[in-house]
Amino acid sequence: MHAVDIAQAVLDNLKAPPEKKRHVDLNNGLPNFGTKFGAIVGSMVLHHIVRPDVLLEQLCDAIEPGGILVLTIPNIVNLRNRVRMLRGKLPKMSASHRNFMTPQEVQVLMERKKLKVLKIVSHKSKMLRSMFPILFSKRVIMVAQSSK
Repeated sequence: MHAVDIAQAVLDNLKAPPEKKRHVDLNNGLPNFGTKFGAIVGSMVLHHIVRPDVLLEQLCDAIEPGGILVLTIPNIVNLRNRVRMLRGKLPKMSASHRNFMTPQEVQVLMERKKLKVLKIVSHKSKMLRSMFPILFSKRVIMVAQSSK
């Protein structure tokens, strides 16, 4: 297992050998680990990337054939944000967000990169969020499999 993060404090708190942790701004590319991975998890990363399509291509290249990519993304089209927009307000977001893709847009991007989206689920298990993650969940988890 390897870990990358732009925040050194996050890496410092991980209980992993130093050679498995890298302080990286993924806007500058995914580091070469010299191996392919059976699974890659990106939690709340994609929306901070200027060119998410480029990072997604690099992630695909780093996954073994049939490997799994799990991405957690903010869901800007949930019901609460839709109501805010109807009232003339933007969704509440950090100034560090570089793109504002919907889950559907991320799915299309994944499919263009030869990833088959297996499921989109809520980050929480409450009933409505579980049944309708796009409508009720603040964040969604997208699970995809490499078809390369």
